[in-house]
This record gives sequence, structure tokens and C-alpha cells, in this order.
Amino acid sequence: MGDLQQALFDQSPVLIYNYDPMCSWCWAFSRTWQTVRAALGSKSVFYLAGGLAPDSAEPMPEAQRLQIQSYWRKIMERVPGTEFNFDFWSHNTPRRSTYLACRAVLAVKQLAPDKEAAMVDAIAKAYYLQAQNPSDADVLINCAVSLDVDAQSVQALLSSKELELVFQEHLALTTRLQQLGVASGFPSLVLLQEQQFKTIAIDYNHPESILEQLRSSGFVN
Repeated sequence: MGDLQQALFDQSPVLIYNYDPMCSWCWAFSRTWQTVRAALGSKSVFYLAGGLAPDSAEPMPEAQRLQIQSYWRKIMERVPGTEFNFDFWSHNTPRRSTYLACRAVLAVKQLAPDKEAAMVDAIAKAYYLQAQNPSDADVLINCAVSLDVDAQSVQALLSSKELELVFQEHLALTTRLQQLGVASGFPSLVLLQEQQFKTIAIDYNHPESILEQLRSSGFVN
């Protein structure tokens, strides 16, 4: 058992949110997730950075660009109210690379633990609303600065071995949850309770559906 998994077992019960800050379905889920989080109050929640796409300097192939844009349109149909700024595709050179964004969230968590969720939100808004490219370090650092987190400290952590070890633990636990069949892609919600992992089904449009599952499990009243 890895150190991260053991720490979560020690913290149990805990609701694990398995995400990637550049995942379009996580963006679609963000409003419902915020409602769920608010209803949980002081209940323990852990953000598990899953890592959608490894580091890459290669421009995204045209076919993949078109495919992802089609996903965005599908999301707007399935999750009404979700916005995307399609200017992203003409204003940037997209890369299939999200690991740096995950590291940026973990860096902010180390420097300002109470701003972890806000960093996830800042990255998603920069990407999906402001047509910026969070595969680029400067965009991520600007997101952190917008939360009053020191730019130089974030930059130093992003390339540190210390942070990479933390991120690798997140990747390993994500793989473990997928192997157990309790997580499948991003976003996923997994309840750790009494040394057991349990899937909490995602409902993008109805937070009450998620809260009812958590009530049935005894996680919330």
C-alpha cells in the first residue's frame, strides 16, 4: 500500500474526487460538484489528480483537435449551461498535455492548502472561458498569482523532484482505483469508508442524486 493510500485510510471516511484540471467533463461537472461540496460542510474531501495526458511538446493532430471540439459540443447538449470558448483552437497551439496542470494544483496545495479547489477552478476557467492554454507554465503560474500565491514559489515547485513524487503517488492511486473498478475516467467520485472503496455515481445535472448516495452510505446525514 502506498503512502498516499495509507494516509487516506487513516483519514477515513473520506470522499475522493478523481479529476484532471483540463478535463472537459470535469469542467461540465464543476457547478454540480461545487453544490455537493457546499452540502458536505466539514466532511473530509480529497482531490486526487488523475493525470489525463502525459507531458508532450508535440502539437495536437488536427483530427484530435476536431474530436475534442466535438466533445465540447456534446457536453453543451448533455449538461446545459456549460460554456466553452472555441477561440482556444485558433488562438493557441494545443498540445495533448495535462500533467503540468495537475502539478500546478499540487504546488498550490503545498503553498496554500485552502486554495487547492480554487486553483482547479482557475485553470479550467482560463482554458474553457478565456481561451488560454494551461499546457503552458506561464498560464498556470498566472492562475496561481490570481489566487495570491507567489509566482516564484510555484515555478520552483513545478520542476521539483519533491512535487513529482507527490504527483506520481496520485497517478498510482488513480490506477489502483481504476483496477479495482471503483473509478473510471474523470471525473470520478469514490467513497473510502471502513477500509473499503465505493463508487459514487456521477450525475452532471443533479447534485441531489450524488448527495442521496452519500446519505445512504452514512457519509452525510
